[in-house]
Amino acid sequence: MSILNYLSAARNHLSKTIALTTVGLAAALSTKNTHAADVTVDPTWTYQEINNIMDGNPATLGKNNTSDVTSGNTVHFAVGNYILPAIPSQPSFEVRVPNITLQGAGRYSTTLKGHPDSSSAIVLKVHKPGVAICDLDIRDAFQGISFLNDYASNTVDRVNASNLDSFAIFRNKDV
Repeated sequence: MSILNYLSAARNHLSKTIALTTVGLAAALSTKNTHAADVTVDPTWTYQEINNIMDGNPATLGKNNTSDVTSGNTVHFAVGNYILPAIPSQPSFEVRVPNITLQGAGRYSTTLKGHPDSSSAIVLKVHKPGVAICDLDIRDAFQGISFLNDYASNTVDRVNASNLDSFAIFRNKDV
């Protein structure tokens, strides 16, 4: 076998190996993950769709069948206003998954707010420990945030509050 034939055969073998590896990698990357990853929501999501991804119940889904975030994940809130609906039950955005981050696009860019035609009691209820709340504006309700757990493990960073009777209430409750 001449050196040219050997190099040609080696090149063909290497090309097939690379092609198969690429196909295998693409298949592995496209395999559906059984655990949710970070999720980005935008103002077209309803409050219920947002709550569905933070409720810890895999049977409830967010917009476009988005599954729940899990511990260690982040819910990214895109720029815009997220307004609670005006219904008698005084709805809130609710976090029922521990150790997640609610990350806004900036405290002057991402707003969670009560509905102007209702007396929304609480904008955000945090039921689990280890929740980080960052870069949000919370406004227009009786209360901004209610921590219903071991609140010492939760963090609030770069969050504005306006037009609230109280920014946060801490309740030490077993979870």
